Amino acid sequence: MPRLTAAGFHVMAPALPGYGFSDRSAMPGMNGTRIADLFTTLMSELGYERFLAHGSDWGSLVVDRMRRQHPERLLGVHISNVHSNYPPPQDPTPEEQALLGQAQGWNFTEGAYAMVQGTKPQTLGYGLNDSPAGLASWIVEKFRSWSDGDLEQAYGFDGLCANLTLYWATETIASSMQLYAEVFADAGMRTPPERGTVPVGVIVFPKDILPAPRAWGERWFNVVHWTEASRGGHFGAWEAPELLVQDLRTFADRVAGGTTQS
Repeated sequence: MPRLTAAGFHVMAPALPGYGFSDRSAMPGMNGTRIADLFTTLMSELGYERFLAHGSDWGSLVVDRMRRQHPERLLGVHISNVHSNYPPPQDPTPEEQALLGQAQGWNFTEGAYAMVQGTKPQTLGYGLNDSPAGLASWIVEKFRSWSDGDLEQAYGFDGLCANLTLYWATETIASSMQLYAEVFADAGMRTPPERGTVPVGVIVFPKDILPAPRAWGERWFNVVHWTEASRGGHFGAWEAPELLVQDLRTFADRVAGGTTQS
């Protein structure tokens, strides 16, 4: 965040409901569609009628819902990678065909966690909330699998411990998993995106989960900016923050004419 504020951005970084210090939802239905509305309302209350939005992982799906639900509010949307779980097209390019084939294999070998969290989040969550060793193994295994290079070099031992402590001290592992179940039941999140007119920028880190080719991104979004980073994994903002910040600055200059409110 200091890298962005130093570059002139006003940064709002709300936590997803049920994560970290964000409140847990007391009612069902706190899905990506609802969160997109809440975040857009938050920006209004903070005095920003138009703004840029960036997201990765679940955040990329939330900012895409903001793009679809409130296009008049968005100067542009910037995301890390493009999800592979949209419907297979009738005319895939060779690069898209390769992505879809890799996705099928990845879902079989690596995707079980998402199915468990999306269908039985409470069962798993209570177990992890009761065991620091279980919590650490569940989370750190994902960092190990989805990083670019050595685990400790990518994130730092203190950083990994801080991440685990945040889940442990706030007891939010179960509520964070609940979002998977909510997204799985969210018809809006499962609907393929329309390209629309909101400018979209994408940065693809080479060791992300299933790095997408540009043809796949352009099929779903109004892509005006595309970067294939030289390094970084799924948590690219943590592993290579300087690359992400530079890409955000370039995208902001392109779509907002030098305006760097975000």
